[in-house]
Amino acid sequence: MAGLVAFAQAFMASGWKSRLVRALACVFYALAGTLVISDSLLASLTFSMMVGVLLCAAGVLRVASAIQERSGKGRGWAAAAGVFTVFVGILTIAGWPGISLWLLGAMLTIDLVFEGAGLLSLGIGLGIRNRR
Repeated sequence: MAGLVAFAQAFMASGWKSRLVRALACVFYALAGTLVISDSLLASLTFSMMVGVLLCAAGVLRVASAIQERSGKGRGWAAAAGVFTVFVGILTIAGWPGISLWLLGAMLTIDLVFEGAGLLSLGIGLGIRNRR
């Protein structure tokens, strides 16, 4: 579905470079969708490895940012968060491929918990606002 939307957006873009980039995005979306539909196990393996690598990269960037920010308060916490992120990325890569299937479930669970908490706080906030 995303491939079809990207294809439609490719023709709405102005300039041939934008159209070309969006058309390439359409191809990648279509390939990814085909991979997920045809071989979901391979897709989950690929996704979990990508998550591990991206966590490592994000952690390194957080640590570098904390080191670069010399005057900021809380930079130690930012560096610690970066080190923790690298650690989680290394654990994800080290546990691959066995971690692949439950990682998706864990990420969905965490997302749903935070989404629910956000909606609850929004509802409580709106309820308190409407009572005033």
